[in-house]
Amino acid sequence: MEHFASDDGLEIEGIGEETADQLVEEGLIEDDVANLYDISKDALLDLEGWGEQSAEKLLEEIADSKAPSLAAFLSAIGIPGVGPTVARDLARHFEGLDALMDAGSGELEEVEGIGSKMAAQLRNFFDNERNRAVIERLRERGVEPRRTRAEATGELSDLTIVFTGRVEGWTRDDLEELIERHGGNATDSVSGTTDYLVVGDEPGETKREDAEANDVPEIGPDEFFEMLGSRGVDVEG
Repeated sequence: MEHFASDDGLEIEGIGEETADQLVEEGLIEDDVANLYDISKDALLDLEGWGEQSAEKLLEEIADSKAPSLAAFLSAIGIPGVGPTVARDLARHFEGLDALMDAGSGELEEVEGIGSKMAAQLRNFFDNERNRAVIERLRERGVEPRRTRAEATGELSDLTIVFTGRVEGWTRDDLEELIERHGGNATDSVSGTTDYLVVGDEPGETKREDAEANDVPEIGPDEFFEMLGSRGVDVEG
């Protein structure tokens, strides 16, 4: 899906660049991305090119964005050096956003892959009054990241999965959140500890070459979802 990205680094799924530019130009988004959640249907209908159906669809997408996974939220809010992999490590370690925001440097360094430099960057980000104010305004409007830390007894606790290519009907974030919600580990690169490489449409050759070099089995999306079902994972739930 397309994303709306504000100057704060925050991103909202479902809003393309053209729509985002129009909302900013028309003054519906002025201060920060939290303004997005104040937009009304009437305000959209006053804009050029908008009708009932397009306005309702956008408002549904905005409403759906209020419950991102904690990992997706952290990788989208513009923390220096925090991409999807680091965000997932942080989300697995901490109980939720508040615990992370209040964690000291020592506790942050307990997270795998977080050194003193990254811990300092995280503390500087969350100690910044403007960053905290934007997060607070988002929460006041109902945006609340979901906890993604899975119990070790999850159905997929023994698996490490890597994805390459597109899986119809799923975003990469959603697939990785599904894995981690059930105790598994979703990583961005193939290594000797990877159990499966899930190969979708238009896959990247580098990951497939790494899988071959490390004797990692490749499976397609259908086989992947069948495996989840055999382990008791409700893909629809």
